[in-house]
Amino acid sequence: GEDPADVLNRRRLSKAPQAHALRPDVPTELSELLAALLAPVPARRPVNGRALLRLLAEARAESVPELTPTEAITIAEHGPLAGQANALARFEGTCSRLALGLPWHDAQSSRASSGSTFLITGDPGSGRTRLLQALQHTARLAGLPVVWVAGEASDPAASVPLGQLVEGLYALWGKPDEAWRWTAPRTAGRRIEDFLQLALDVAERSPYVLAVEDDSSLPTVAREMLAALGRELQGRHEYQADRPPRIVLAIDVGTEPTATLTLPDAENPKAPLLAMEPLDRKTLSQYLADRYPGVKLEPEEADRLLHQVDANPIGLISVLSQAFERDSLRRIDGH
Repeated sequence: GEDPADVLNRRRLSKAPQAHALRPDVPTELSELLAALLAPVPARRPVNGRALLRLLAEARAESVPELTPTEAITIAEHGPLAGQANALARFEGTCSRLALGLPWHDAQSSRASSGSTFLITGDPGSGRTRLLQALQHTARLAGLPVVWVAGEASDPAASVPLGQLVEGLYALWGKPDEAWRWTAPRTAGRRIEDFLQLALDVAERSPYVLAVEDDSSLPTVAREMLAALGRELQGRHEYQADRPPRIVLAIDVGTEPTATLTLPDAENPKAPLLAMEPLDRKTLSQYLADRYPGVKLEPEEADRLLHQVDANPIGLISVLSQAFERDSLRRIDGH
């Protein structure tokens, strides 16, 4: 028989036979595509999936977009958060003061500032979760640990988010093996009191940020516990500025917060609110500059686009990603 080494050497150095030479019914275009895939020199093969798509499109005399829909959406979604510089600055200042052990306000700052509670409000698709993620990143840059809890409206086990929250706090406290204590039977009122004490005890060991995504989807008892913590933090900020709580609470509260989340008798009850405002021309321009350098819309075009997406970020992401995929971003105004 043949020497195996000779066979391997020929396979490595010799071109594969053309498919249409073995099967005349194979189209020439497909035969050339197969030859490119079987090229003995790796550099002559398609370098990635996109290059292969181009060869397939050429074989079928069709065009192929430079981006897949998923890639276009990724570009549209990611990038710096637009239009929330003030919110991020407020949060960054709070985290810095917490990390340094400074009071929330002094002679030069107002007691009506937000303190350590941030309640993110806005319509669906307005970017609440995106802002919460940016706040989490800001906290980590300040050296603060973050405990994150998310509600799931479809979760059949309503206790799951609550259990994750408690386990996260015990882990931060350095007592992960004691989280089982939370499962002991108790009344709803006692459970809220115990949670409040747990959150404050953990803060004595380490300052931290508690971030809550989609508060409205949490079980009722969890929402009541977080509301109690929010009122406690706001009360300390309002009346005990010399004893700053070592907790920053950031909650995605949905369209608008319930009355239980704010302190009615505070100097400015609305101070903790971070409202996600509708998109405007300035925010749209910043968004485009961050993600699509060189693309600039005229004021009339920007207004038409904002009207088209109802000034909603998630609608903007969808429209821009589709336009970018089609390579028609400069004609986004629809004309």
